[in-house]
Amino acid sequence: MTRGVTLSFPCPGLSVDGDAVVLESGGAALPVDVMRVGDRVRVGDDVRVGDGVRVGDKVRVGDGVRVRVGVFVGEGVRVAVGSMPAAGSRVGEGVRVGEGVRVGEGVRVGVGSSVAVGSSVGEGVRVGVGVRVGEGVRVGEGVRVGVGSSVAVGSSVGEGVRVGEGVRVGEGVRVGDGVRVAVGSSVAVGSSVGEGVRVGEGVRVGEGVRVSVGVRVAVGSSVAVGSSVGEGVRVGVGVRVGEGVRVGVGSSVAVGSSVGEGVRVGEGVRVGVGSSVAVGDDVCVTAGSPVAVGGSEGVAGRGVSVPMTGVVGSGEGVCSGVLSGATVGNAVSVGDGEGVSDGNPGGMFH
Repeated sequence: MTRGVTLSFPCPGLSVDGDAVVLESGGAALPVDVMRVGDRVRVGDDVRVGDGVRVGDKVRVGDGVRVRVGVFVGEGVRVAVGSMPAAGSRVGEGVRVGEGVRVGEGVRVGVGSSVAVGSSVGEGVRVGVGVRVGEGVRVGEGVRVGVGSSVAVGSSVGEGVRVGEGVRVGEGVRVGDGVRVAVGSSVAVGSSVGEGVRVGEGVRVGEGVRVSVGVRVAVGSSVAVGSSVGEGVRVGVGVRVGEGVRVGVGSSVAVGSSVGEGVRVGEGVRVGVGSSVAVGDDVCVTAGSPVAVGGSEGVAGRGVSVPMTGVVGSGEGVCSGVLSGATVGNAVSVGDGEGVSDGNPGGMFH
C-alpha cells in the first residue's frame, strides 16, 4: 500500500486510487499520506474526513458524519449518523457517539464511554474511561468528567466544571459554571447546583433540590428531596438535611448535625457541631421571644445565641424554624417530634 496507508480489503466505503483514498459514497478523495485507516472499517454515505485523521480497527462511521482535522478515532468506535468530532479530538477505543452529537475541538473521550443522541461536548473537555453521557446533554467548555461517572438525559454541565470519579448526575439537572462535585457523589433528578458550588466526596443531593451560588457541602452529607440551600451556605461533614428544608443565605450547619423535614433556617444562622434541628411538637423559634434552655417555654429568635448541650423546649408555638442571625450551639436540640406549621416567621424567606 502506497505512502504508509493501512487498509484491509475488502473495506466497504473506502478504496485507493493512485495516491488518494476515495470514499466510494461520493466523499472527496483524500491524500493517502494524511490518513490512517485500520482493518475492517465501515464508512457510511456522505462522510467527510479531514487531514491527519487516524481511524482504528473495526470502526463504524455513520452517514453524514464530519471528522475534522487531526482527529483520532480508536479501535471499535461507533460514530453515528450526522455526528461531528471536531479538530484535534481523540475518541478512545470502544466509544459510542450517538446521532447528531457535536464534539468540540481538543476533546478527549475515554475508552468505553458513550455520548448519546443529540448531545454536545464543548471544546477542551476531558471525559474519563467508562463515562455515560445521556441524550440531549450539554457539556460546557473545559469540563472534566471522571472515570465511571454518568450524566443523565437532558442535563447541562457548565463551563470549567469538575466531576469526580463515580459521580451520578440525574435527569434534567443543571450544574453551573465552575462547580466541583467530588468522588462518589450524586445529584438527583431535576436538581440545580449554582455557580462555584463545592460538593464533597460521597454527598447525596436529592430530587428537586436547589443549591445556590457558592455553597459548600462537605464529605458524606446529604440534602434531601425538595430542599433549598441559599447562597454562601456551609454544610459540614456528615450533616443530614431533611426533605423540604430551607436554609437561608450565609448560614452554616456544622459537622454531624441534622436539620429535620420542613424546617426553615433563616439567613446568617449558625447551627453548631452535633446539633439537631427538628420540626418540634408545639415548638416555635421566632423573633423577639425569650430563651430558656431545657425549659417548657423556650423559644429562640433573631440574634439569639443558644448555648452548648441545651434543648430549646416544648412551649407553646405557632411555627417552626430558626430565625435570621440566631446561633445554635454545639449538641443543641431544637424541637422534638412533629405537628407545627412551617410558615414564614418574621419574614425569614423572601
